[in-house]
Amino acid sequence: MKRVLTVFFLLVVFCSCVKAGKRISSDDFRVVLREMFLADLILERDGTLSRLADSTLVYPPILEKYGYTTEQFLATMEYYAGRPARFKSLLTRVRRTLNEERTEYNQRLTWLNEQKALVERFNNWLNDTVSGRHDFVAKQSLKRILPADPSDKQAWRMDRDSSYAVPSGKLLAVIDTLQVRDSVPLYLSAPRSFRPRINISLKPE
Repeated sequence: MKRVLTVFFLLVVFCSCVKAGKRISSDDFRVVLREMFLADLILERDGTLSRLADSTLVYPPILEKYGYTTEQFLATMEYYAGRPARFKSLLTRVRRTLNEERTEYNQRLTWLNEQKALVERFNNWLNDTVSGRHDFVAKQSLKRILPADPSDKQAWRMDRDSSYAVPSGKLLAVIDTLQVRDSVPLYLSAPRSFRPRINISLKPE
């Protein structure tokens, strides 16, 4: 923001030498200033870009994005130079918008990190070979549903995906208790069709 304000005061000095054009509307001007502030923030955080960047090369593409020219920007700055109260109010709204976006971004980043940690815990549990028999059954069932190739794993979202797509049928686990060591083969049994025990036929009277 300091960079933009510095450029602002420098431009005001040369505004008298520039032919006045159509001013940018207040709403669009607020959006343009927001993008300029963000561009300055990126330049300040990257030392290499900050040394190589030139305001005459950074700002015009932002103006062209919204269909304005440098002359219109200068005319708008000249307008607000004579109305400091309005310019201060406009900058306050821009700052408020940036703070709201930063808060929303931080909340989104926190949520993504929590989801990433949850997925990592789930994958560690799924690939853990030391577990009880009941966990083994559940893991084998999940491995039949999830892709075998780890690189082909789909994004798992606990709060959105209530279930995975599975073939029609009931997933059953059979434990062979006659063997010394229990084996747990899994198979899919097709759902049984319902048939009434008593056939009832209704004849019209």
